[in-house]
Amino acid sequence: MKKENLHKLSEYFTRESTIFTDNLRHNLDICLKYSDITIHELAESAGISFDTLKNLLYQNSKDCKLSTAALLAKAIGVTVDELIGLDTIRSEERRVGKECRSRWSP
Repeated sequence: MKKENLHKLSEYFTRESTIFTDNLRHNLDICLKYSDITIHELAESAGISFDTLKNLLYQNSKDCKLSTAALLAKAIGVTVDELIGLDTIRSEERRVGKECRSRWSP
């Protein structure tokens, strides 16, 4: 899967944990496992350092800066809410958002 289509993986994102960094880590892992993008490419696309992303994924970080989560969400093409599994968006709004993204993606 190409970088431009990463947002399509959001249907497999988790919202199960109340520890949002766990959800973030899991959801980023989905993007990396089921696409052709590498950690280096995702970090570069998001405008964050490789070490920041690596530490977030593998060093069991307890927290993530909002700016980092926002940059990653933008690079993937999803909302921060979806990326961290906050679940503040109602299911109907989530469905409409996904439909809009699919219409506007290459």
